[in-house]
Amino acid sequence: GATNILYTFGGHAVTVEIMHAMWKPQKFKAIYLLATLYVLTLTLPSASAVYWAFGDMLLDHSNAFSLLPRSPFRDMAVILMLIHQFITFGFACTPLYFVWE
Repeated sequence: GATNILYTFGGHAVTVEIMHAMWKPQKFKAIYLLATLYVLTLTLPSASAVYWAFGDMLLDHSNAFSLLPRSPFRDMAVILMLIHQFITFGFACTPLYFVWE
């Protein structure tokens, strides 16, 4: 539960780097607010639907994808999630790369 919330907003580690790279950093607050609202509109409905449909079963299974019926859509969702994780790892390591330079 709580780790899902933390990982949803895990990109906050790179906010200083994003602001530094912006052409107009004074617009950062507004863009940051819009980006957070965008993430909320994408994450909360899907997370609520999965917890509503499979909430009791998720107590025994840590992987929500394993509860979905096997279909090409589920397989595509798993592949897209893996791609997302690799990209997120790269973003999370960006400040470390700058320190190494």
